Amino acid sequence: MKERKDKRTLQDDADLKPPSTFLPGIMAGGDNKLPYGVLPRLLLAWLCTEAVRTQRRELDLGPSLARFMRDLGMIADSGGKTGNRTRVREQIDRLFACNVELIYNAPGYKRRTASLISEDSELWWDYKEPSQDTLWHSRVVLGQKLFDEIINNHLPLDMRILKAIGRSPLGLDLYMWLSYKTATDFVFFARRARITKRACLRCTWFRTAWSISTR
Repeated sequence: MKERKDKRTLQDDADLKPPSTFLPGIMAGGDNKLPYGVLPRLLLAWLCTEAVRTQRRELDLGPSLARFMRDLGMIADSGGKTGNRTRVREQIDRLFACNVELIYNAPGYKRRTASLISEDSELWWDYKEPSQDTLWHSRVVLGQKLFDEIINNHLPLDMRILKAIGRSPLGLDLYMWLSYKTATDFVFFARRARITKRACLRCTWFRTAWSISTR
């Protein structure tokens, strides 16, 4: 009598486990300065959204600082020591120099990956004349491992909501955490119940979240 082969894979078993604990971390770059506040959160959300939308590591930041700031829900109306333009320049410099570490924990399983946030970047913006279009577009190239994680494990985030609560770091953190918990728990229980992706797409919430995350 032939031994029956178990067609289940390790991934199948992992899919039926409770959602893993996700522990992100960020380390300062060569200048030893960490990004802080609202702007790095908005910047990372924008980078992730654009990476999913374009399916490319190299992202176009646009021909002018004012246009890019509008994408973040900001106005380029002040350039003093604590002005919006100064803050954007400082936080972009800090964020693009950082390394990110991602740790996934689950019963019987642990995975760690680390990556540069930006492997290459060129900023041509005129900070004194933010509305002035430059001859070349500014750009950033995401780290390969970070890009792979974004593409393979992206979550539904709506930039319109992020812009609306963009003055509160805690508000942004809560919205992102709730989006993560809702999406991962929904997928986990759908897999346990053997619900197909086609059936999931009939759910209004899941269909809306899926369309936002894959724009």
